[in-house]
Amino acid sequence: MVYIYITAEAPTKVSVMGIYFDDLTPEGFADEAMSCVKSREKCMVVTPNAEIALAAKQDSEFRDLINRCRLVLPDGVSIKIAARIIGAPITRKTPGVEFCEEMCRRLAQIGGSVYLFGAKPGIAE
Repeated sequence: MVYIYITAEAPTKVSVMGIYFDDLTPEGFADEAMSCVKSREKCMVVTPNAEIALAAKQDSEFRDLINRCRLVLPDGVSIKIAARIIGAPITRKTPGVEFCEEMCRRLAQIGGSVYLFGAKPGIAE
């Protein structure tokens, strides 16, 4: 799961297994996040996959934390398939790594920076 702390008005959410996912294109997610960055608002972005969704289904506190996030990216084809099975309108998956790559590209264009927290020495380099 990738966390980015940003905020703004949330787009429409689609419930799958009790998690409210956003159904945006990868560019749409980056647009939303960049509007927060540019306005200096704060929010959290998470990228739950099926394993995280199952854990959240079983842990209401964890599920509530995810559902309070500004953007919830459907990270994995299994989320898209689950949405299709229940008739929810999630049309594509957006892996967290692709979102991060796009955010890094956009931040580089405006002279922004990225702070990487955690991992072993040498990983962020």
